[in-house]
Amino acid sequence: MSEADYPFWEAAEILDTPIHVHIGIQGGRKQSTASSAAKQSGALPGLAQMGAGIAGISQTIAEFIYSELYDRYPKLQMVGVEVGAGWVPAFLEHMDDHYWRNRTWTNCNLKMVPSDYFHRNWKITFIREPFAVNNRHIIGVKNMMWSTDYPHHRCDWPYSRRLIDEMFFEVPASEREDIICNNARELYQLG
Repeated sequence: MSEADYPFWEAAEILDTPIHVHIGIQGGRKQSTASSAAKQSGALPGLAQMGAGIAGISQTIAEFIYSELYDRYPKLQMVGVEVGAGWVPAFLEHMDDHYWRNRTWTNCNLKMVPSDYFHRNWKITFIREPFAVNNRHIIGVKNMMWSTDYPHHRCDWPYSRRLIDEMFFEVPASEREDIICNNARELYQLG
């Protein structure tokens, strides 16, 4: 994070405007040759390009957390869009472990452990992830938002209700409602 970006983050916090990071964001990282060639030729992406975004987003979130941005702007809200959720438990465990092992020699000045920043400052959306729903308490019920991705090819419409019923089988109604609608309603102040 650059100091030149501070006015942007400050405005987002003051205006209570969540900042969205979509799957596949690579920042300034160089794209693979295959990915670049596919884009230039107008070809459809392959499965490797479509599936790799979930792996890449963990690096982006880690960079945000370790940048100390959330100590400066503690009310800033971020949303990982279409990033999935099943990977989050291992990611949080990994981040906290590396923080405790390396915080001193890396001169890390975070005021909290990395997982605390994730739980306070991030929400993530997912489409179909029974594993994530089963591990919702580690991820954070309040950090998860179900997404239909309608009208794109990954959406399950017109079978969305069936998918929800399968994915949230035996999940308490209050947690189901939070993940499916209440978390988004609160984040976007929809009443």
